[in-house]
Amino acid sequence: MFVIKGVNKDVFNLFWSYKFRGGGEINFQDRNSIVNSAKKIIKNLIKEAGSDEGRFKPSMYNICIPSRSDWVVYNTLFNTMVRLNDGEYRKLTGKNKSVGNKLKTDFIKNGLWCRKGTNEKSVYLELAGKYNTSLSINKPLAFNLTTTTKCNAKCPYCYEKGVRMVDFPKNKVTRLLDFMESKLADRKNNFLVVNWFGGETLANTSFISDITEGLKARNIDFSSSIITNGSLINEYMVKKQFVDWKVKDIQITIDGLKETYEKTKRYSKSLSFTFESLMEVIGLFADNEIEVHLRLNVSRSNCQEILKLAEYLQSKFAGLKNITYYPAFITGIRDDLTPDEKSNFVKQLLTVIKNPFKVNILSRIDSVPQSHPCMVNDPGSYTVDVNGNIYACEHRVGRPEYGIGSLENFDEDANRKRANFEIPEYCHKCVYLPKCCGGCSVNDETGDERCMIVKYLIQSYLEIIAES
Repeated sequence: MFVIKGVNKDVFNLFWSYKFRGGGEINFQDRNSIVNSAKKIIKNLIKEAGSDEGRFKPSMYNICIPSRSDWVVYNTLFNTMVRLNDGEYRKLTGKNKSVGNKLKTDFIKNGLWCRKGTNEKSVYLELAGKYNTSLSINKPLAFNLTTTTKCNAKCPYCYEKGVRMVDFPKNKVTRLLDFMESKLADRKNNFLVVNWFGGETLANTSFISDITEGLKARNIDFSSSIITNGSLINEYMVKKQFVDWKVKDIQITIDGLKETYEKTKRYSKSLSFTFESLMEVIGLFADNEIEVHLRLNVSRSNCQEILKLAEYLQSKFAGLKNITYYPAFITGIRDDLTPDEKSNFVKQLLTVIKNPFKVNILSRIDSVPQSHPCMVNDPGSYTVDVNGNIYACEHRVGRPEYGIGSLENFDEDANRKRANFEIPEYCHKCVYLPKCCGGCSVNDETGDERCMIVKYLIQSYLEIIAES
């Protein structure tokens, strides 16, 4: 048996730190107590296995992929990956009862074995709960702020279709700053991560300046990111305003090559922004050391073209570390792919891109158990729309019926209840549960599966490793 280098995270280091978007990381003060508890559990398990390995079973969170001569085994709870020869695999699965002491120890340390009768889902949720308790007071608050619902593009799949097109009003800026500052009162970390989005986010830059200047005036440290189509970017904005706004990264959506991209965006006739213009903007970001996440929107109709787009982007930007890809399956459409088709697509994409760490989600797969699926269930994440209404998720912006209050009347009880969610029954025995914690609940409203892209990335990545 050997550990695949660069992937394993020892159980003792599971709770070492939390890395967040915008840069930096936070170490937890209660790490030692968690680590010492984990050490004791592991020590007792190894001692117990020394006398009778028959009391152990393979973890339900093992993913086992056969290759030509061996097996790749990945445990989604411990975030460990190993290669086993056929004899070792038979011992792991109990088909061969003769297991040496070293191999027993390795199986237990890497989370591949657990005691028979163990309810692993409960163990996972307990670990996730301990992690979340520490995370909830130590990580930075996250604010998704809607600058405007106006947009110069008309993407057919936009989830904001039908929402009234207005800017965030200037007379509510102070109230928003007061709200942001008030949420820091009980936090150990006096830091905010702000994500600007719209509409076309940069159609209202004055709002971004008002908020960032206000935060600085109140001595609140922050970093920010922007979701934009890139059409309003210019060199002055990148070199001057982005510095003032502490912009660390950008997300830009691309739906295909030139013809498809321009047909999908359907920009205003007064705006002469083309596919070539977008490539220049991406290059401008890269030259100014801004992280660029290219969101590749995927559906049945464009999946093959997205692979060609990935080849094209690789030819232009492969050598730039600050440009990564973010594949995303479009939801709420009839043109959706089946789970098998999604898995096959992602495998092809990873083959085209070659370097898996250019796919930013894969490079950020959590080494700690997920304590909640996403921002919907995170009481430390707030989305504010142009009317001052507050939501659990940016996909609900402009629809007050989904709100959890407003800047004038925020419902603290509703916000706390976000952390009390139920994992769907069909997820309880899923091997990917520690990586998604039940997936996207908002997708239930559109009839899409809850499974997140990380499932398909892990599955495809393992298959590629097994074939190498």
